[in-house]
Formats: sequence, C-alpha cells, structure tokens
Amino acid sequence: MKLSITARPLHHRGEDRIKVELPHKDWAAAGKVKSIPGRQWSRTHGCWHIPFTEEALQHLKDCFGGQLDIQPLEGLSRQRSEHAHRTHTELQYPEPAAGRPAASQLPESPALVSSIKPEFHTVTQYGGAYRIVVGNRLILLQSSPEWIQAFVPHDKKSWIEHIKSIPGRRWDAEQCSWLLPMTAESVHAVRDFFGELAVFGFAIPEKLPESWMPPPSNKRRPPKKQLNERQRRAVSALEEQLILEGKRHRTIKSYKGILIGLLLHYPKTEPEQVSLEQVKAYIVYKKKSADIATSTHNQIINALNAYFGRVLNQNEKVQAITRPRRRKKLPNVLSREDVERLIRAVDNVKHKSLLMLIYSAGLRKSEVLNLRVRDLDFSRECIFVKDSKGGKDRYTLFAPKAMAFLKEYMRTYKPRYWLFEGRAGGQYSESSLQSIFEQARERSNVNPFFTLHGLRHSFATHLVEQGAALHEVKKLLGHENIKTTEIYLHLAKDFFRKIRSPLEGLDL
Repeated sequence: MKLSITARPLHHRGEDRIKVELPHKDWAAAGKVKSIPGRQWSRTHGCWHIPFTEEALQHLKDCFGGQLDIQPLEGLSRQRSEHAHRTHTELQYPEPAAGRPAASQLPESPALVSSIKPEFHTVTQYGGAYRIVVGNRLILLQSSPEWIQAFVPHDKKSWIEHIKSIPGRRWDAEQCSWLLPMTAESVHAVRDFFGELAVFGFAIPEKLPESWMPPPSNKRRPPKKQLNERQRRAVSALEEQLILEGKRHRTIKSYKGILIGLLLHYPKTEPEQVSLEQVKAYIVYKKKSADIATSTHNQIINALNAYFGRVLNQNEKVQAITRPRRRKKLPNVLSREDVERLIRAVDNVKHKSLLMLIYSAGLRKSEVLNLRVRDLDFSRECIFVKDSKGGKDRYTLFAPKAMAFLKEYMRTYKPRYWLFEGRAGGQYSESSLQSIFEQARERSNVNPFFTLHGLRHSFATHLVEQGAALHEVKKLLGHENIKTTEIYLHLAKDFFRKIRSPLEGLDL
C-alpha cells in the first residue's frame, strides 16, 4: 500500500501554517520534515507544520515528490505574500561575508546607539509573571569587558537558533538575555546574520580575541572502573537466571547494577570467592556512604541472594544476613478538594486526562503509560489494566467524567496504539508525566510533599470513605493481600470521627 503525506492549511496560534500529516511512526518522513526551515511540532494538533510560503511548500514537494497530497490552500492566499516575506527574512541565513577582516579592523557599527534599551513585556501565566523581550531588533549591550549581552525577541525562533550556534554563548535568566563572548568571532556572527537589524549599544573595542576559548577545567574525573572478564561473565550469568525466572526488565537492570557495584568494590576478588564478611562489609559501606533507604537495603539482599543463592548455590553467603526492619509508613493522601484543585490547575486536555485517569482509576505511573486505546471500554465503563505489578491483569473503574475528557483528548490528538503518545509517536515518557504533575502541584499550592503515586492512595482512601467494601477496593488496586489494602481504613475520615480526643471532655 502506498503511503501518502498530506499538506493542508492550518491556523495555529494566530498564524497561518501548512499542516503536514505523516504516516504513524514513519521516522524517515519525520526526518525529512525536520530539514525544512521553520518547521515546528504542535502538541495540540499532534502534527508537524511548516511556514505558509511557496518556498516551504516547494521544499516539501522536493522531499516527498509523488507521495505528497496537497489539499486546497487558496483560502489563505491573501496572507501569503506578507507572511512569506517575514518568514524569508527571519529564517533564511545570509551568505557569510567573504574575507573577514581581522579583529583590529572591525568597522564601527552604523547602528550604534549609546542609550539603547531593550523592550520588555510582562506575561502572566499559571499564576506567575515573567518577562520576555519583544520587538524587531537585536539589542546588544556590553555586560562586562569579556561579555556581550544580546536581547533576542522571544518570538524570533530562527534568531535564537543562530545565537545558540555562536561558540561560548550562555543564557542569563535574570536579564532574559544571551551572553556572547567579546570576540571577533561573535561580532562577525552577529553582523553576517542580522545586518542592520543588530543594534550595538556600545563601541566595539579595537583589539578583540579572534575566538572564544573555554576556561581550563581543574576538575579531573577519575577513570571509570571496568569489569574484568570473569566479572562480566558473572553479571551475564545473573541476567540469564533472572530472564529464566521471568523477572521484569527493571528488576533485571537493578539487580545487575547491585552486583556490578559489589564486584567493583572488590576488584581483586573472584566473583564466586566473595565471602560473607565482604558482603556484610559492602552493605555497611552502602548504608554509611549513601544512606540507602530500607527498601534499597532489601533490594541489595534480594539481588545478592539471586546471584549467590540461585546462580552459585552459595546460600550461606546471604541467608546469614539480617534483613532491616520494615518501616511502617502511611501513604500520602490529599482531600477531595485538594485533588480537584490539582486537576483544575492543568489546562492542556492531554495532561489533565493523564492526572484524571490516575486518580479516577487508581493507576500506577507505569499502568497509565502502558494503556492502549483498546483498553478503554466506554460501554461497560471500565479500563483493562494489562500485565501490571506482579504480572497480573485487572479491570478498574472508568468514571463518566473521565470519559468526557478522554473523548475530547482522543478527538484532538488521535492516538493510534498507545493511549498517550510522545511528540514523535511511541509511549509517553515517565519523566514528562512527572513534570506535568510537579507543575500542577506548584500551581495548585497543595501539599508540596505530595507525590504522583499519592493520587492512587487518594483514590483508595476516598473509596473507603464512600463506603466501598475493602475486598472491592483490593480488586480495583490489584493488591495481592488484603492487609495491604487495610491501611486505607486508618486514613479515612470516619476513623478519626468515631474516636474523640480526651481533651474534648475537659472543662477548659
């Protein structure tokens, strides 16, 4: 079947663009679009879009030829000439000047203004205010004898990309500006690209260094320790054992890392000859140097038990180790009002849907990211959670309010396989999900120590408060033992309302 690439008009953020629709997960086609000057990715529309110019359209034709299906673009032809001129001015790199003069021969800038000041606007978003540079000129001031301060308008994307290409540049967040090294190389790079659009607010010194030289670093990284052949075979043997046991990828990765740490700690000892005393000394070293948590302490013992016990049959090296006493920690929970504030603090429908599903269905991070489009059952109002923790499948709730947001999200983003996909396709990343949650937590001003997993705890606690049976909550959460679920009884409001403090009986 012949795959086609469609070009159609798009009005995005007050600007006319050409939307480029590509086949799902066609990385080669996406790479071609990335070669077009001014191309951008829209998270809202889930597509690439390019400038609305004949030049960009011709570039698109050159990339795809007969595969390109061009929808009618006449409806936006009136804005084309102005936009094409602006796009050409901003995105096309001028030819560099031939035969650059030496630093001592740099001419005075015709745009030199002694009292020039950049234009700032204050933007308020999500309850916070920040400054941005505006205008149609590049303002350059002298920050110090070694640095030039360049104020680039925030909407000039190609200008910013060119500034980023100058060696030694760095960002000054306090002044909303770029710092460029005071070198002939920097001045030439600015003049060749911007011409008269660059306004120098200072006189260029007669003698300038030709190019930027990074300062010498006094920090020397110690050479990375390497495993020897015997140690590598030991790690491979552990990996094979864990694969045969059906362990998950994360478990295998963690256990291998723990064994590698032990073997590197005793580089002159053969893996099978590591003694019980050495194992104990290594765990004490980790507790003192890294202050590892109880769960990490247990994981180290589990990993060493897998290697010494199940690979080498040397059970005596780990069975004699006393496990740490498990700490009984209560999960962090928000009130319903705080959960509402948290979700309301998110505007993007995709981000809101992610947080809403975690809370409304009691999902773990990995479970919401592993959801497929086909796992949503709108008719039965349930969600199928496949291969969750412990390799178990289960069904959980699909709230009608969550359905409404999911339908809007799916109409906008059109996910194909994974329910939540990244910019270029594929599964949504855990780091992006964590970032969404942290931003929502800051904007909503809820408990700063509240975690993303706390939404799952809040789901269970609020179900118990509503009178749901404990065994039903256990099934929805996918717990193996009901004792794990019983902790939510102690977090419910009724637990505290039934018992009165003795202070209430005092006549004070």
